[in-house]
Amino acid sequence: MALRSPKPESCPTFNVFLKTDLGRHIFWLIVRIDKLVLKNFFCRRHQIIQREASVRINGMLSAKLWNIYHSIYIWKNTNVTRKDVLEKNQVAVRAFEEMPLLELKESILDKTGRSTFAPRIVDRPEEAEAVEATESNIVSEKSSEI
Repeated sequence: MALRSPKPESCPTFNVFLKTDLGRHIFWLIVRIDKLVLKNFFCRRHQIIQREASVRINGMLSAKLWNIYHSIYIWKNTNVTRKDVLEKNQVAVRAFEEMPLLELKESILDKTGRSTFAPRIVDRPEEAEAVEATESNIVSEKSSEI
């Protein structure tokens, strides 16, 4: 028997893609905060720290968590490409109007640099097939040696 309660409407939900560096970073920040809260409760329960200190720690952790939530909520996917920004077309103009604090480094525009939170570049299908063929040849060669 599974007990399921309906999700409260005030519960924050957001889509975090764990395949991106940003998604993984946010996930591990939340896990770290959760562990600290549990340690704080343990220490308070066993009177290792005083109640006032525990309340202060929980307040700081709560503020950190809300900062993470805020960072997620203000991020918007614009679907703007480098080409759009270089051409200064309507899509790029609209994106900069919606997010006035948006800054793009010149290295990102000329493709010499990448953000630390940018998704990994995936090989093209034809390159992936060539890699798979090479890997299968290596595996078959090693199995024939055995």
